Amino acid sequence: MAIEDAVVLSTLIGTLPIEQPGLLERALGEFQRIRYDRVNFLQRKAVTLYEQYALSDGKAQQERDQRLKSDNMLMEAFHAGELKDGLSNDFAHNSLNFLTDVTFRNWVFGYDAEAVGKEARSNLSSIHDKDAKL
Repeated sequence: MAIEDAVVLSTLIGTLPIEQPGLLERALGEFQRIRYDRVNFLQRKAVTLYEQYALSDGKAQQERDQRLKSDNMLMEAFHAGELKDGLSNDFAHNSLNFLTDVTFRNWVFGYDAEAVGKEARSNLSSIHDKDAKL
């Protein structure tokens, strides 16, 4: 997330005339607006994963290990071509291995931080241009 933040922020403010009064503050506000939901969601996901994977020895840990073993066996069968119908969405959404959810995996790893920064810069520049004409 830190690398995403750096790319979005540098793309957003890299070419803006930040010496203009209020423009840097607007850019930083825009940065927070576009990054907050994604970062917050991934932080909550990390806490959930910690809670699942950092269990003390005992019943809950054993149940978790059994679910992971079952998930892994299904994934191995899938990759070996042994599942005719593939993996269900229910499996992906209920698996302890969140990366089995293709939609989630694409959302995490397909994020184009530079494009997000460029779009935000474009929006900010058009607002700045309108203000400058007033």
